[in-house]
Amino acid sequence: RRKRRKEKMKFAAILATLVGSAAAFAPSSQSVSRTALSETKGDLESLGKQLNPIVGYWDPLGLTDAAFWGKSDEFTIGWLRQAEVKHGDRKST
Repeated sequence: RRKRRKEKMKFAAILATLVGSAAAFAPSSQSVSRTALSETKGDLESLGKQLNPIVGYWDPLGLTDAAFWGKSDEFTIGWLRQAEVKHGDRKST
């Protein structure tokens, strides 16, 4: 039962990541910025402490340890980051 609930939570997180919002497709007046991607759990933990010292690293769904499609944790983190960049704030061309 617990495993099924965890799978539902993972599915909900993936769905929420992919759905995005209408604002993601609205034109933006911001300039293009470059972002360095962190693709290991250690990178995310240090980045979490650096960007928000009060909360630090927080992964309530445990997605960094999910290993989507039987791949490594680094693959999963990279895939989630790529989805975040792809479906995040975009400049209309």
